[in-house]
Amino acid sequence: MARPFVAVEVARSSARRLLGGRKREAGAAVESLLARASRVTQVSQADVNEACVALGVDSPSRVGKEFKSLYRRYLHYCFEDRQLSVDESVELAHLQLILGLSSSDAAGVQDDVAISVYGSAVAEVLEDLRIDLEEAEFLARLREELRLPASKAERILKDGQFEARGRARHQAMSIDDTFVQQRSSAGDFTGRSTTSVEGAINDALSKASLATPQLHWFEVTQISGYVDNGVASQWFVILRAGIDGDDQG
Repeated sequence: MARPFVAVEVARSSARRLLGGRKREAGAAVESLLARASRVTQVSQADVNEACVALGVDSPSRVGKEFKSLYRRYLHYCFEDRQLSVDESVELAHLQLILGLSSSDAAGVQDDVAISVYGSAVAEVLEDLRIDLEEAEFLARLREELRLPASKAERILKDGQFEARGRARHQAMSIDDTFVQQRSSAGDFTGRSTTSVEGAINDALSKASLATPQLHWFEVTQISGYVDNGVASQWFVILRAGIDGDDQG
Protein backbone atom coordinates (compact mmCIF):
# COMPACT_ATOMS: atom_id res chain seq x y z
CA MET A 1 0.00 0.00 0.00
CA ALA A 2 1.19 3.49 -0.81
CA ARG A 3 1.77 5.73 2.18
CA PRO A 4 -0.95 8.36 2.62
CA PHE A 5 1.36 11.30 3.37
CA VAL A 6 3.35 13.43 0.92
CA ALA A 7 6.44 15.50 1.75
CA VAL A 8 6.36 19.09 0.47
CA GLU A 9 8.59 22.07 0.99
CA VAL A 10 6.92 24.73 3.11
CA ALA A 11 8.31 28.25 3.36
CA ARG A 12 8.08 30.05 6.70
CA SER A 13 5.12 32.38 6.87
CA SER A 14 5.30 36.04 7.70
CA ALA A 15 3.97 36.78 11.18
CA ARG A 16 1.47 39.09 9.50
CA ARG A 17 0.05 36.36 7.29
CA LEU A 18 -3.58 35.38 7.94
CA LEU A 19 -4.01 32.58 10.46
CA GLY A 20 -5.89 30.42 7.96
CA GLY A 21 -2.90 30.36 5.63
CA ARG A 22 -0.49 29.65 8.47
CA LYS A 23 -2.64 26.75 9.68
CA ARG A 24 -2.69 25.19 6.21
CA GLU A 25 1.09 25.54 5.99
CA ALA A 26 1.48 24.01 9.45
CA GLY A 27 -0.67 21.08 8.35
CA ALA A 28 1.54 20.61 5.27
CA ALA A 29 4.71 20.84 7.37
CA VAL A 30 3.49 18.16 9.79
CA GLU A 31 2.42 15.97 6.87
CA SER A 32 5.97 16.26 5.54
CA LEU A 33 7.33 15.12 8.91
CA LEU A 34 5.06 12.08 8.79
CA ALA A 35 5.92 11.35 5.15
CA ARG A 36 9.66 11.33 5.85
CA ALA A 37 9.32 9.03 8.87
CA SER A 38 9.11 5.29 8.30
CA ARG A 39 6.69 5.04 11.25
CA VAL A 40 4.27 7.51 12.78
CA THR A 41 5.73 6.82 16.21
CA GLN A 42 9.05 8.28 15.04
CA VAL A 43 7.45 11.74 14.99
CA SER A 44 7.19 13.28 18.44
CA GLN A 45 4.79 15.83 19.84
CA ALA A 46 7.78 18.18 20.21
CA ASP A 47 8.45 17.82 16.45
CA VAL A 48 4.87 18.80 15.68
CA ASN A 49 4.92 21.74 18.10
CA GLU A 50 8.19 23.01 16.61
CA ALA A 51 6.82 22.80 13.04
CA CYS A 52 3.70 24.74 14.04
CA VAL A 53 5.55 27.46 15.96
CA ALA A 54 8.00 27.92 13.08
CA LEU A 55 5.05 28.80 10.86
CA GLY A 56 3.42 31.19 13.30
CA VAL A 57 0.91 28.80 14.89
CA ASP A 58 1.42 28.70 18.64
CA SER A 59 -0.47 25.44 19.31
CA PRO A 60 -1.23 22.29 17.28
CA SER A 61 -4.79 22.41 18.62
CA ARG A 62 -5.36 25.47 16.42
CA VAL A 63 -4.70 23.38 13.27
CA GLY A 64 -7.80 21.29 13.86
CA LYS A 65 -9.23 20.91 10.34
CA GLU A 66 -5.91 20.10 8.69
CA PHE A 67 -4.88 17.68 11.42
CA LYS A 68 -8.23 15.87 11.34
CA SER A 69 -7.70 15.46 7.59
CA LEU A 70 -4.32 13.84 8.23
CA TYR A 71 -5.83 11.51 10.82
CA ARG A 72 -8.68 10.60 8.45
CA ARG A 73 -6.26 9.81 5.63
CA TYR A 74 -4.14 7.58 7.82
CA LEU A 75 -7.18 5.74 9.13
CA HIS A 76 -8.38 5.10 5.56
CA TYR A 77 -4.88 3.88 4.75
CA CYS A 78 -4.95 1.44 7.67
CA PHE A 79 -8.29 0.03 6.53
CA GLU A 80 -7.35 -0.50 2.88
CA ASP A 81 -7.00 -4.20 3.72
CA ARG A 82 -10.27 -4.07 5.70
CA GLN A 83 -8.63 -4.81 9.04
CA LEU A 84 -6.73 -2.96 11.74
CA SER A 85 -3.59 -4.59 13.11
CA VAL A 86 -2.27 -4.08 16.64
CA ASP A 87 0.65 -2.12 15.20
CA GLU A 88 -1.71 0.16 13.27
CA SER A 89 -3.77 0.75 16.40
CA VAL A 90 -0.61 1.88 18.20
CA GLU A 91 0.30 4.19 15.31
CA LEU A 92 -3.19 5.70 15.27
CA ALA A 93 -3.17 6.35 19.00
CA HIS A 94 0.22 8.06 18.68
CA LEU A 95 -0.99 10.12 15.71
CA GLN A 96 -4.00 11.32 17.67
CA LEU A 97 -1.69 12.33 20.53
CA ILE A 98 0.89 14.28 18.50
CA LEU A 99 -1.81 16.03 16.46
CA GLY A 100 -3.53 17.12 19.65
CA LEU A 101 -6.89 15.69 18.61
CA SER A 102 -9.50 15.35 21.32
CA SER A 103 -11.27 12.07 21.91
CA SER A 104 -14.45 13.48 20.40
CA ASP A 105 -12.61 14.73 17.29
CA ALA A 106 -10.95 11.35 16.79
CA ALA A 107 -14.22 9.52 17.39
CA GLY A 108 -15.98 11.69 14.80
CA VAL A 109 -13.33 10.92 12.19
CA GLN A 110 -13.41 7.22 13.05
CA ASP A 111 -17.19 7.16 12.65
CA ASP A 112 -17.00 8.82 9.22
CA VAL A 113 -14.29 6.44 8.03
CA ALA A 114 -16.13 3.41 9.41
CA ILE A 115 -19.27 4.34 7.47
CA SER A 116 -17.24 4.92 4.29
CA VAL A 117 -15.23 1.68 4.55
CA TYR A 118 -18.25 -0.45 5.47
CA GLY A 119 -20.31 1.12 2.69
CA SER A 120 -17.62 0.29 0.11
CA ALA A 121 -17.43 -3.29 1.37
CA VAL A 122 -21.21 -3.68 1.18
CA ALA A 123 -21.24 -2.36 -2.39
CA GLU A 124 -18.58 -4.89 -3.42
CA VAL A 125 -20.39 -7.78 -1.76
CA LEU A 126 -23.69 -6.83 -3.41
CA GLU A 127 -22.33 -6.72 -6.95
CA ASP A 128 -24.15 -10.01 -7.62
CA LEU A 129 -27.17 -8.91 -5.51
CA ARG A 130 -26.57 -11.74 -3.04
CA ILE A 131 -24.75 -12.16 0.26
CA ASP A 132 -23.55 -15.70 0.93
CA LEU A 133 -22.50 -17.06 4.32
CA GLU A 134 -18.82 -16.23 3.82
CA GLU A 135 -19.65 -12.66 2.78
CA ALA A 136 -22.02 -12.23 5.75
CA GLU A 137 -19.26 -13.38 8.10
CA PHE A 138 -16.82 -10.96 6.44
CA LEU A 139 -19.19 -8.03 6.93
CA ALA A 140 -19.79 -9.01 10.55
CA ARG A 141 -16.03 -9.12 11.23
CA LEU A 142 -15.53 -5.80 9.48
CA ARG A 143 -18.30 -4.17 11.50
CA GLU A 144 -16.64 -5.33 14.70
CA GLU A 145 -13.24 -4.15 13.47
CA LEU A 146 -14.67 -0.74 12.61
CA ARG A 147 -16.62 -0.60 15.89
CA LEU A 148 -19.64 0.33 13.85
CA PRO A 149 -22.95 0.15 15.75
CA ALA A 150 -25.26 -2.60 14.50
CA SER A 151 -28.01 -0.08 13.73
CA LYS A 152 -25.74 1.94 11.43
CA ALA A 153 -24.40 -1.20 9.75
CA GLU A 154 -27.95 -2.41 9.11
CA ARG A 155 -28.89 0.97 7.63
CA ILE A 156 -25.84 0.94 5.33
CA LEU A 157 -26.69 -2.61 4.23
CA LYS A 158 -30.30 -1.70 3.45
CA ASP A 159 -29.21 1.37 1.50
CA GLY A 160 -26.67 -0.75 -0.37
CA GLN A 161 -29.29 -3.34 -1.26
CA PHE A 162 -31.65 -0.63 -2.48
CA GLU A 163 -28.94 0.90 -4.69
CA ALA A 164 -27.86 -2.53 -6.00
CA ARG A 165 -31.44 -3.40 -6.97
CA GLY A 166 -31.74 -0.04 -8.70
CA ARG A 167 -28.59 -0.70 -10.72
CA ALA A 168 -29.84 -4.17 -11.62
CA ARG A 169 -33.21 -2.82 -12.79
CA HIS A 170 -31.47 -0.16 -14.87
CA GLN A 171 -29.20 -2.73 -16.50
CA ALA A 172 -32.09 -5.10 -17.13
CA MET A 173 -34.20 -2.39 -18.75
CA SER A 174 -31.41 -0.69 -20.69
CA ILE A 175 -31.09 -1.35 -24.40
CA ASP A 176 -27.65 -2.20 -25.71
CA ASP A 177 -26.86 0.62 -28.14
CA THR A 178 -24.35 -1.51 -30.02
CA PHE A 179 -27.10 -4.09 -30.61
CA VAL A 180 -29.86 -1.80 -31.87
CA GLN A 181 -27.75 0.70 -33.79
CA GLN A 182 -28.06 0.60 -37.59
CA ARG A 183 -29.85 -2.76 -37.75
CA SER A 184 -31.80 -3.82 -40.81
CA SER A 185 -34.61 -6.39 -40.44
CA ALA A 186 -34.89 -9.28 -42.92
CA GLY A 187 -38.32 -10.28 -41.61
CA ASP A 188 -40.17 -12.35 -38.99
CA PHE A 189 -39.67 -16.12 -38.80
CA THR A 190 -41.35 -18.93 -36.87
CA GLY A 191 -39.75 -21.89 -35.19
CA ARG A 192 -40.96 -25.04 -33.43
CA SER A 193 -39.38 -27.57 -31.07
CA THR A 194 -40.50 -30.45 -28.86
CA THR A 195 -37.42 -30.13 -26.63
CA SER A 196 -36.80 -26.47 -25.68
CA VAL A 197 -37.21 -22.78 -26.44
CA GLU A 198 -33.63 -22.80 -27.68
CA GLY A 199 -34.52 -25.53 -30.13
CA ALA A 200 -37.45 -23.49 -31.43
CA ILE A 201 -35.19 -20.45 -31.83
CA ASN A 202 -32.62 -22.46 -33.76
CA ASP A 203 -35.37 -23.88 -35.96
CA ALA A 204 -36.54 -20.36 -36.82
CA LEU A 205 -32.97 -19.22 -37.45
CA SER A 206 -32.31 -22.10 -39.80
CA LYS A 207 -35.27 -20.94 -41.90
CA ALA A 208 -34.19 -17.32 -41.69
CA SER A 209 -30.66 -18.21 -42.79
CA LEU A 210 -31.99 -19.80 -45.97
CA ALA A 211 -33.67 -16.52 -46.84
CA THR A 212 -30.82 -14.30 -45.67
CA PRO A 213 -27.48 -16.15 -45.38
CA GLN A 214 -25.66 -13.14 -43.91
CA LEU A 215 -27.85 -12.90 -40.81
CA HIS A 216 -26.20 -10.90 -38.01
CA TRP A 217 -28.82 -10.54 -35.24
CA PHE A 218 -32.18 -11.74 -33.97
CA GLU A 219 -34.71 -10.97 -31.25
CA VAL A 220 -37.56 -13.17 -30.03
CA THR A 221 -40.87 -11.33 -30.22
CA GLN A 222 -43.20 -14.12 -29.10
CA ILE A 223 -42.97 -17.43 -27.22
CA SER A 224 -45.86 -19.89 -26.90
CA GLY A 225 -46.40 -23.61 -26.56
CA TYR A 226 -48.45 -26.59 -25.49
CA VAL A 227 -48.75 -28.15 -22.03
CA ASP A 228 -48.97 -31.88 -21.34
CA ASN A 229 -49.73 -33.01 -17.75
CA GLY A 230 -48.64 -29.67 -16.37
CA VAL A 231 -45.34 -29.69 -18.26
CA ALA A 232 -44.40 -27.78 -21.41
CA SER A 233 -44.34 -30.25 -24.31
CA GLN A 234 -43.88 -28.04 -27.38
CA TRP A 235 -42.45 -24.60 -27.94
CA PHE A 236 -43.24 -22.10 -30.68
CA VAL A 237 -41.40 -18.82 -31.26
CA ILE A 238 -41.63 -15.90 -33.59
CA LEU A 239 -38.41 -13.99 -34.01
CA ARG A 240 -37.23 -11.04 -36.01
CA ALA A 241 -33.84 -11.43 -37.65
CA GLY A 242 -31.70 -9.34 -39.91
CA ILE A 243 -28.32 -8.02 -40.92
CA ASP A 244 -26.05 -5.33 -39.56
CA GLY A 245 -26.77 -1.95 -41.11
CA ASP A 246 -23.10 -1.66 -42.03
CA ASP A 247 -23.43 -4.76 -44.23
CA GLN A 248 -26.01 -3.13 -46.51
CA GLY A 249 -25.21 -1.80 -49.88
